Amino acid sequence: MKCLIVSVLLLLAVSDVYSDSDVAGVRRIAVSDLDNERDVQAMVWYPAGSTGVPESIGANAVFSGTAALPDAAVKAGRYPLILLSHGGFRSAPGSANWLASALARLGYIAAVVIPPDMASGPPSAEVLKELGLRPQDLSAAISTLTTHDIFQKSIDAERIAAVGLFLGGHSALALAGIRPDAAELASSCTRPYRSLDCEWFAGGGVDLQAADLDPALQTVRDQRIKAVVAVDPELTHAASSEGLDALSAAIHLVNVGPWADAGSMLNASELAARISGASYDTIPDAGRFSTFGDCTDKAVAILEEEGESTLLCQDGDANASRAMIHKSLAALVVKRLNETFTGDKQSR
Repeated sequence: MKCLIVSVLLLLAVSDVYSDSDVAGVRRIAVSDLDNERDVQAMVWYPAGSTGVPESIGANAVFSGTAALPDAAVKAGRYPLILLSHGGFRSAPGSANWLASALARLGYIAAVVIPPDMASGPPSAEVLKELGLRPQDLSAAISTLTTHDIFQKSIDAERIAAVGLFLGGHSALALAGIRPDAAELASSCTRPYRSLDCEWFAGGGVDLQAADLDPALQTVRDQRIKAVVAVDPELTHAASSEGLDALSAAIHLVNVGPWADAGSMLNASELAARISGASYDTIPDAGRFSTFGDCTDKAVAILEEEGESTLLCQDGDANASRAMIHKSLAALVVKRLNETFTGDKQSR
């Protein structure tokens, strides 16, 4: 296991990160799902080949939007394709927009596949199907994009990767062949490393030990995926040992802020140690939710009024701003992807 502690300032000093004045193109597309029974959508971010007036994408009362050029032409060239999935059962669809924009400005085509809309209202056992549907949708997006009239000629099909955060990290790892152990998943709300959603499940009467977990236990390996970067991935403690020695993609695991602490429910170092050749990086100067978008000026007041935690907008005790943390993580993701795509362990 290769291990690296990333200093935000050092990484910014040595990395060619994107400029804040750059603007990516973005286009919404329909994804042909495996059963053609659901409306699966993706927001595709890419290097823009035309100019225009940027629009704010994905803004809401709590999170600022991300500037982009809707339906701009794709800049001439062939780019790696990154499938992006961010957040848990209840995250906003645009949680990954900031990272998708950053990757597009760094020379990637990044598709944010919108999670299944199954988590509105109190939870039921039905929401657990998302554990299986998310990786299936990521895989389906590859098939859609590599045959898409607009994007096909711009995608380098030999350089495809998945990048996931939180439950999206679990989905990305599934594409490399990692799946949960049935007993570990069923007991994941009774262990010290409880899932982030255990209290939410309990509020809706969802008992993992009694629920049908079969959809979440299927292998969803996609051989087209060459690398996976999983940031603060959920359910790593429940990963089955079966097949860990025969994964189909390079695995790069990252913990941000306090999720790297020993005993954290999202600490991924143990899984990294179980996978031959996996890398494990940490970005210590950050908060628990620094990988989400920038909060609006009124976000904290809104969260307090609604009785929600304001940790969503806090970035730890260090002097690193969320914008700096974002740039640091984007540079680290690109570094690890380039190591896989080029075989150059010194690449950035």
